[in-house]
Amino acid sequence: MQNRYVGDIGDYGKFGLLRILSEQQLRIGVQWYHVPDEGHNKDGKHINYLTADRFRNCDPYLFDTLKKLVQKRQRNLAAIESSKIFGPEATFFSEELSFNGMAAIGKAAREARLNKRAEWNEKALQILGPADVVFFDPDNGLEIPSKLKNHKTGPKHVFWDEIRPFHERGQSVVIYHHLGRTGGSHEEQIATRLKEAKKYLQNGKDAFALRFSRGTSRSYIMVPNSKHVGAYQNLISTIVDGSWNKHFSVVH
Repeated sequence: MQNRYVGDIGDYGKFGLLRILSEQQLRIGVQWYHVPDEGHNKDGKHINYLTADRFRNCDPYLFDTLKKLVQKRQRNLAAIESSKIFGPEATFFSEELSFNGMAAIGKAAREARLNKRAEWNEKALQILGPADVVFFDPDNGLEIPSKLKNHKTGPKHVFWDEIRPFHERGQSVVIYHHLGRTGGSHEEQIATRLKEAKKYLQNGKDAFALRFSRGTSRSYIMVPNSKHVGAYQNLISTIVDGSWNKHFSVVH
């Protein structure tokens, strides 16, 4: 997650999901996977939705909050955290994860990067302990074979062994995953990730996905802990029966 993305159409969708879960009396925790802002593309500039009532109707409070942040040029994670859009009990881990300035070649360099990442994730485990649901928000989504944890762009991916400790201690998880142009159709890509959830997480058999089809196509891998299955089912009902159904589809 980069500060420059705050308030764009993707944020509106994912924050809307989290707000529905928070309304189920679930405490939200967010692990931002915060990486330095980049400037080589136009990502984060998709804010035209803030002029359309068809989007505002989904969640007027969230819409108006994000619109104010964009207008005031407060597009940063700290502004989201202080807005309390997920309720007063929400917790966040926003420490930046980056290998900038670290050596890249050799065994010692690899171990130093992996140690930094492991320490970073351990801090997140401690800070997000009170949450019922933990949302993982990496730039690109779940791990891929070509990007190792210690790769320079590794911080843009979340790895299953980083998610597992949260789920094993009883927390439900929501995982952002970008849908790309390789790996089959978007439906096939999602199916692959759901199979991985079943393989790597103890309650993965109950996993499903939500696909957000506005702007760049995005998916959210939803894995409830057994005690939160009902709340996640209510999430599906809220989306299917409400204004969000124009923008989300459910994939089992």
